[in-house]
Amino acid sequence: VPQWNLTSPKAVDGKPNMVSYTAKSGAIEAALATLEKYKAKYPEYDFKLTIQIMDDVASDGVIAGFVSADGSLLSAPGQAGKIAYAEVTDARVPLIDATVSIVNEMQLRVTFSAPIKLNGEVYAAIRYCNNETGRLMTLGEVPNRVILQWGGTYVLENDRTLLWTMNGSNTMGVNNLSDLFNKRGAISMLPDNGNFQFCIEELTRGGVTVEGFNGMVDNIMTKDGKAYLKAMIASGYDGWYKPLRGGALIGAEGVSILSVKAVNDQQIEIAFSEPIVLAEGDQAPSVMLQYRSNDGKIDVLVNGKNANFKGELSYKEGDPSVLVFTLNSKNAKNLTEIFNYEGNFSWNITSKPVLVIEPAEGAMRNRTMRQFGISSEDGLRLLAVEYSQTPQVVWDVEVDYDKPDPQSAAGNEEVLVRYVSNYTPFILIGAAAVLVAVIVSGVMLIVKKKEAK
Repeated sequence: VPQWNLTSPKAVDGKPNMVSYTAKSGAIEAALATLEKYKAKYPEYDFKLTIQIMDDVASDGVIAGFVSADGSLLSAPGQAGKIAYAEVTDARVPLIDATVSIVNEMQLRVTFSAPIKLNGEVYAAIRYCNNETGRLMTLGEVPNRVILQWGGTYVLENDRTLLWTMNGSNTMGVNNLSDLFNKRGAISMLPDNGNFQFCIEELTRGGVTVEGFNGMVDNIMTKDGKAYLKAMIASGYDGWYKPLRGGALIGAEGVSILSVKAVNDQQIEIAFSEPIVLAEGDQAPSVMLQYRSNDGKIDVLVNGKNANFKGELSYKEGDPSVLVFTLNSKNAKNLTEIFNYEGNFSWNITSKPVLVIEPAEGAMRNRTMRQFGISSEDGLRLLAVEYSQTPQVVWDVEVDYDKPDPQSAAGNEEVLVRYVSNYTPFILIGAAAVLVAVIVSGVMLIVKKKEAK
């Protein structure tokens, strides 16, 4: 007859008529599975707890180790007075499970097997876990030991899904999921006896107290509060774990820009490395032309406002790998006057026009080397960003149309420009001229501009 040994009994605080036994990890599930198999063939079989006196101990039908308040002993009617039997009822809290999938190079989605609610907070991260024990691994020795986990933030999209976004500039220089699954950079030294797993771990925080070692994540429960998320790793803070596979991200690179060309005096074509999907609505990126100085800062126009030239994005007809930026700006009528520094744009002669793509407000905006809003057609790979400290893609514009050569404005205006960064201008307006005084390190520079006729 199959049997599973338990630990010695322990008293239960506050319940003098109760003791607890503990089974080895997985023993209860194994026992129940075996019972189901046996009952199909032997319906009379049942699952019982047995308390047995050892064979070499004499017995008169009672077990002396259990004594009631009135001195009565536990009756042992089985096997010649040496075994006490107890019916076993399944009083375990029902558990739910979940799956995890890759959304894109920065995000994962957890889908629960039942509608859930969150009680307090959880800790959610990717962890590198030992293949044998399932435990979180570390690298190196104290005080330089590195805990091999990569954090992020999460939101409940609805009562069935949780969306997790990886933090950029993460552990060991990992910026995104592609870096992680391809073990790029410093994590190429990770030991071979581990694997990536996504973890949701319970937390005691915000007035919510959790119970460790109870096999469930106390912070995540069904909406009726009767079932909890199953914990695969029991500890002071129990955790739900699921293996992660890189899938299509293995060997993959982010979407890249091949060229940015002005094709006429109103439009700029942005060619990508492959067909792309442009996000819409509040997730759409903003694209604009800007004057930027040599140190990468946005220049200002002669009126003191940022040198931004906005426009609209659309797909090039018949080519999903090319976006078309069409100028639609109050600051300029056409691209030619921007490129040629015509009129008041002569103020910006020492800056250069560049195309700038920025993610939508609220999107991950730094240190990821990826940008939301433009992705591969399957949505997995995002636009690659060259600068780790900024979410922006900044690209020089190649003029690829018959642009008129810059012409002097002789007879209309005469401009003397002195460009100074980090200035605070004030403007004196006269009938015939505008004088801008700039104070830098105690030196005043006068910029004279005659009004255009």
